[in-house]
Amino acid sequence: YLASVRVHGGMLSAGDVANNFLYGAEGTAPGELQGVTLKLTATTLVGPRAVGQASVTADYANRKYLNVLPFTTLESSDPSVLTVDANGAYTAIKAGTATIMATYSGKEATQQVTVLAAPATELKHRYSFSEAPGSTTVKDSAGSADGTVKGLGADFDGAGKLTLPGGGASNAGDDVISGYVDLPNGIISSLVNVSIEAWVSWQAPAQWARVFDFGTSAGGENVSNGSGDYLFLTPFTTAEGGSIRFAVRDPRTANEPTVLNAATPAAGSEHHLVVTYDYTGNQTVMYLNAAPIATGGSATPLNLIHDVNNWLGRSQWADNMFGGTYNEFRIWQGALTADQVAACYAAGPDTLPSTETQPTLAVSTAAGSVVIAWPATSTYLLESTTAYGPAATWSAVDTSGAVVEGGQKKLTVTPSQAATFYRMKK
Repeated sequence: YLASVRVHGGMLSAGDVANNFLYGAEGTAPGELQGVTLKLTATTLVGPRAVGQASVTADYANRKYLNVLPFTTLESSDPSVLTVDANGAYTAIKAGTATIMATYSGKEATQQVTVLAAPATELKHRYSFSEAPGSTTVKDSAGSADGTVKGLGADFDGAGKLTLPGGGASNAGDDVISGYVDLPNGIISSLVNVSIEAWVSWQAPAQWARVFDFGTSAGGENVSNGSGDYLFLTPFTTAEGGSIRFAVRDPRTANEPTVLNAATPAAGSEHHLVVTYDYTGNQTVMYLNAAPIATGGSATPLNLIHDVNNWLGRSQWADNMFGGTYNEFRIWQGALTADQVAACYAAGPDTLPSTETQPTLAVSTAAGSVVIAWPATSTYLLESTTAYGPAATWSAVDTSGAVVEGGQKKLTVTPSQAATFYRMKK
C-alpha cells in the first residue's frame, strides 16, 4: 500500500530527504533529538576476517527507533584491529580491542568489540561407523554430535563401515527416500575454520550425489529444493567434463564464491578425501589421498551458513542420493596443514595421527654468535647441511650444549664463511 505521495517543485538535497524520512508519511515533526543507539550483532569476533553488522537508531521527542544508519558517521578507534564501513559492516583484522563510534547530528554512541585469535586446530567430531547392523545411531567419539541414520537401505557391517544404497532423489518423501546420515544442527556454523575428512568409496558415481552437504535449502530443514546456503562435496558433477567438486554458497550473494574441481577418482576404491576451509587465511584446499588436487579462496564466513541440514549422502537440491561406503568421517576445527593431512592419511581411518605440533626454528644473533632456538618440549631432532637441495646430506647436530630459556632450547653456534642450513626432523 502507499502511505503517502509527495511531489516537490525542485531537487531535494540529502538533508531534505533525511528530514522527510524523519517526519514520516504523516508529516509529524520528529521534535528534538533525544539520543542515538548503536547496536552490534556481535561484540566478540573470532579470527581475522570475522564480520559483524552495526545498526544505528535515533530517538526524537515525537518519534522513536528511527533507522539513521545511512546518515551516520561510523569510525573504528583502531583500524589495525577492526575496520567499519559506511554501511555498518565491521571486520576483524587482528586480535585486540577497538571501539566503534557512531556520530549522528552531534550525538555519539559507542560499543567496544573484542577480536580473538582463531582457535587452534582440534578434532571436534569423529564418526567411525562401528555400530552394530540395524543401528540407527552414528556415534560421535570425539564430541557429542551423534548422527542418525534415516531413509531406507543403509547398512552397518559391524566392522566399522556404513554403506548407503544410493538411488532416487534427495527430495523424495521420508517414507521412500534412500538411506543417508543426518548430523546435528550447528556443527559447521559454530566453527571459524574447518577441515572435513573422509575415508569413503562409491559405486559408479551418480551425478551430483553428495559425500556430504552441510547447510540449508530455501525450504529449510529436511527439505531439498536448493537455493539456500551450504558447503558440499560430490565425487561427480556434470560440469568440467566430469569432476569431483567442493563448493560453498554464500547467503549474502546467493552464489558460490568457492568452487573447486578436480578429476573424479576411480569408483569402487576407498579414497581419503580432505577439504580444508581456512576462512581467516582466505584459502581452501582439496586433497585426495594426501595430495592437494585443487585450491581456491574462502569468501564465506562459516557462521553465516544456516546448517540445519547436515547430511552424509543427501543434497540440499533435488540431486541423486549417494551410493557408497563410509569408513571414517571427521570434522576438525581449524585448517589442517599439508603435513597434518599426510599424517592422517598415513595413520589410516582407524587411528588418529600424533597431535605433536611441528616445531618452529628461530635464528638470532648475540655477541657475534648465532643462536638457534626451538621448543624445549619437542622430540624432533636438529639437523644441518652445507648443501641445500634434493640431494642434500643432513647430519645430526650436537645439541648437548643447548640451554633452556623461556620454554625454548637455545644452541649458540659460531658463524663461518660457508652457509649452513638447519632443520628439525622427527
